[in-house]
Amino acid sequence: MSSYSDQLRAVLKFARELARREGIARPKFVFVYPDHPYGRAPIPAGKAYAQELGFEVLPDQIVSLTALEARSQVTAIRDQGADFAWFGGTTSSASVTVRDAKQVGAKARWFVNVWGFDESMIKRIGAAAEGVYGSTPHAYYGEPVPGMRTLFEVYRRFQGREVPRFEWGTVDTPYIASYIRGWLNVYLLRRGLETVVDNWATYARLGLTGASIRATLELIRNWDPEGLAPPITLTREDHRPSTTTRIMQIRGGRIRLVEQVTVERRRDWLGF
Repeated sequence: MSSYSDQLRAVLKFARELARREGIARPKFVFVYPDHPYGRAPIPAGKAYAQELGFEVLPDQIVSLTALEARSQVTAIRDQGADFAWFGGTTSSASVTVRDAKQVGAKARWFVNVWGFDESMIKRIGAAAEGVYGSTPHAYYGEPVPGMRTLFEVYRRFQGREVPRFEWGTVDTPYIASYIRGWLNVYLLRRGLETVVDNWATYARLGLTGASIRATLELIRNWDPEGLAPPITLTREDHRPSTTTRIMQIRGGRIRLVEQVTVERRRDWLGF
């Protein structure tokens, strides 16, 4: 799955192309995030790439993880004439921010990061969520990909009943997007554990340890996690599983796929 930084780069790449199609020569972009290590983590990478792409980067706006409103921040965004705004935070803080932005008449298109954008945004703010973009490195619960069959089998096993009828990307989903992220993390770990056990003669000296699991994971090449995420490659030198991000948008009261964006696997972006 793509890193926070590469997800933000994918958003910037997508927004720049959107601006080009709309004839915006130097689009204005604003970064909105909490003053917290999680919020700050991808900002240097995002700003560097924004400048490469020719954006005018506006002053940052800080919105806390527990914000209940963001009127002063979105008013500043409106007054500065931002074309695009990126939000990194939680679903609750993202929801109140885009809600308030619409209330004050800010025209910026909003992009929300992976932890701030999911089906619950629609439930929280209803029509105010329309048009908001999100970024994700994986499928949503219920999408028609091979790996979803296993997830549905798990639901039946632990819930003791059939999976209810629902459309993916809607408020009716049994599990929001973060469920898939958790599943993929464990799925990848399981692959590493199984490889250690299946090749015990090779890894016995290390034992079943973090070092042995890491060594097996670093052998993964173009592994398809059953469509739940883009193919994964890990090497000793490069731990970026993928550089592909899916750009989503809330339209008609549900989340829909807009485009899949892949950024370069640049060496100068390693760890940045």
